[in-house]
Amino acid sequence: MSDNHYRKSLSIDLHKLNRDKDDREDKKTTIETLRAQSETDKRFIEALKIQIESDRKTIEGLRAQLEQDKKLIEAYKMQIENVTKTIERLEKEKTDLRKELDSNHKRYKEEKHDKYDKHKDKDKDKDKDKDKDKEDREDKYEKYDKHKREKSMVPLSPTAPKRVFPFEIVCKNEQEVLSAIKLKKFFSIDATELILGNQVGSADAECISNALYSNTTLTTLFLSNNSMGDNGVKLISIALQSNSTLTKLYLGNNKLGDEGTKEIANLLKINSSLKELYLSYNFITDIGGKSISSALEMNTSLTLLDLGNNNLTDKSKKKIQNSWNKRGTLFTTDY
Repeated sequence: MSDNHYRKSLSIDLHKLNRDKDDREDKKTTIETLRAQSETDKRFIEALKIQIESDRKTIEGLRAQLEQDKKLIEAYKMQIENVTKTIERLEKEKTDLRKELDSNHKRYKEEKHDKYDKHKDKDKDKDKDKDKDKEDREDKYEKYDKHKREKSMVPLSPTAPKRVFPFEIVCKNEQEVLSAIKLKKFFSIDATELILGNQVGSADAECISNALYSNTTLTTLFLSNNSMGDNGVKLISIALQSNSTLTKLYLGNNKLGDEGTKEIANLLKINSSLKELYLSYNFITDIGGKSISSALEMNTSLTLLDLGNNNLTDKSKKKIQNSWNKRGTLFTTDY
């Protein structure tokens, strides 16, 4: 009984030991599992820390961007305010300019009206003076001896000043003018249009210029297709410098060169009534073209200038065209 009891007790202890061993193995396995889980958790926590740090930096960046956006918005607001103020200032300036323009326009109209009244009164006085001068000339003419009058017809200097002549006859058309020239008589021109072609030379131009000094009726003077040359054209140009009625002057095909053209340029600088000037088929070169170009910058009345069929180069034509300044049709090419 004692051996059996011992064997039985030993068997129980052995079974107990086996069970404890199994428990230790399970615990060991559990511990290993927990350790592995702990390592996994640690790595997860590290990853979370990295993610949190990254999110923190992102948040900081967003905050910085937000601050920049705020500053940008403030800058835009300031710009909008400045633009608004500028618009208001420009509107005020526009209003002031409009008021000033209206005021100037009103003053200009008043001044123009006053000038018109003064000019009207001046014209009346001028007409009275003309009538008086005419009477004086007629009285003076009656006193002149015929021989002295014919002898007094001395050729005029191209630069002679404006003078008053004792008129023997009053010419109303081309034939009367040519007859007076042929007889070498003083004459006045009482016509609005005078056409003298193919019969006027340099000496004849001198007689015509005498009549032009005091003329107040001519609006058109046609002297094309003659042979006045530089000297004749000079005399005509000088005589017309004080003229205020002539609007059309034809000097084409007149053997005109650069010297005569210079005197025409002087005429353009002074005369303010001439609107059409015809100088085609002459001998004008770039030298005369330069004088014309310079005169055009000072002239404001001319609306048509014919320079066709002269000896102008393209460069000179272009310079004249630039000086023309869009005031009319300019003929500088041959046709």
